[in-house]
Amino acid sequence: MVATGTVRRYHADGSLDRTIALPCSNPTKPAFGGEGLETMFITSTRMVIDPKAPGAAANGGLFSAKPGVRGVAEAVFAG
Repeated sequence: MVATGTVRRYHADGSLDRTIALPCSNPTKPAFGGEGLETMFITSTRMVIDPKAPGAAANGGLFSAKPGVRGVAEAVFAG
């Protein structure tokens, strides 16, 4: 496994649409929040896959980005 320090968005055909670089080497879970769901929050794991990878010291952090797209609100559980 290779630590990349990026979040990537792909088109339905599998081609890469865009990449967001992060200061950590192991991002884990992006989620949208904030006003209008315009902010992407990204967690990262403290588990170090490669201790020599750029950004390994920042692992375990929470990061945010404004990717230029909005998230979609979750449906409310009805039962």
